[in-house]
Amino acid sequence: MAVNHLVAFTLTLRLLPQLKAAPAGRVVATSSGSHFSAPSGIVDWFSDEAGKYRHMAVYGKAKLATVLFTQELSRSLAGTTVTAHSFHPGFVRSGFGTGGDPAKKSPFECIAFLAISPAKGAETGVFLIDAADVAKTPGLYWVKRKPAETSKEATAVSASRLWEQSDAAVRKILSE
Repeated sequence: MAVNHLVAFTLTLRLLPQLKAAPAGRVVATSSGSHFSAPSGIVDWFSDEAGKYRHMAVYGKAKLATVLFTQELSRSLAGTTVTAHSFHPGFVRSGFGTGGDPAKKSPFECIAFLAISPAKGAETGVFLIDAADVAKTPGLYWVKRKPAETSKEATAVSASRLWEQSDAAVRKILSE
């Protein structure tokens, strides 16, 4: 949650004054189809049940947080020239699961032949940064350059509660 959500949350909020001062600004956040694996009914975004840590569920929760943060950010930016979007890059050959160690095998090695190149995975993100028409549809989640459905939790879970808990967590971490 810290790396996949709180860092982007904090950086984005710190850059907002500059984005708002520009003629047009755009926030593009990398989420994942893994947000569909987030647990349902999340109340506390920054804790897990003792003894029940499941790394892919936590990853899904962090990626759901990205979708919700983007939606809430988009609502808060209504009437400005800044838009926010999230996207799924696809299953990319990125070394995910190796901890950054190129000598370590990824747990996804057995299906690596299904993965796309990093360049192909970046296509939707680059499209969202560059396409003029995208500014007309802020807050959406994109897959393969098209708006896509999000998980049931992405509409049921309170984005404003996530925002409040994220803000409180960042303030606690930074002692603000």
